[in-house]
Amino acid sequence: MGTTTELGTINGYLAKPSGGAPWPGLIVIQEWWGLDEQTRSIAGRFAQMGYLAFAPDLYHGELAQLGDGDKAMSLVQKYGPAAPAELEKLFDALKSHPDCSGKVGSVGFCFGGRMSLALGISRPLDAICTFYGGGMQAIFEQLREQLKTPVLGLFGDADQSIPVGTVEQFD
Repeated sequence: MGTTTELGTINGYLAKPSGGAPWPGLIVIQEWWGLDEQTRSIAGRFAQMGYLAFAPDLYHGELAQLGDGDKAMSLVQKYGPAAPAELEKLFDALKSHPDCSGKVGSVGFCFGGRMSLALGISRPLDAICTFYGGGMQAIFEQLREQLKTPVLGLFGDADQSIPVGTVEQFD
C-alpha cells in the first residue's frame, strides 16, 4: 500500500488510499525512536481510511531501537532542531501534491506530537492530533498566541513524562 519516497525535500513513507484521488493529506510524525515499522503501519491505516498519509523520516535513516532511550534522545538532539523547518517544507509539498485535496492535517506521537503542534503554529493545518506531545510545554506561549487550528490532544493519566498539571496547562 505504501512506498518509500521523497516528498518536498524529505524522504519518508507515502501511503495512498485505494480509489480515485484527490484525498485529504495527513502528515504522520514519528515518536522519538524514528520512522519505524509502527509509524509506517499507522500511515497505512490512515490511508485505508481515505487519507493521503505521509510519514517523514525526520532522522534521515537513523533509528533508535525500542527501549534505547539514550539513543532516541541523541537523535532528538541531533535532528529535532531542524524538524520544524523540514515539516514546513513537507506541508507545502503535500498540500500541492496532485493527489491531495488541499486539506492537510497532522498527527504525531510524543516527539511527533510536539512537532505536530509546532507545525500548526507556522502552517495553516486543517486539524492537529497530538498523542502525549513530549516537551510541548516549551511552545505553550506560541500555541496560545498563534495556533488557529482545531486540536485533539490525547494523554495518559498515569504518564510520568507528561504530568497532569502539564496537560491541564495545555487544555
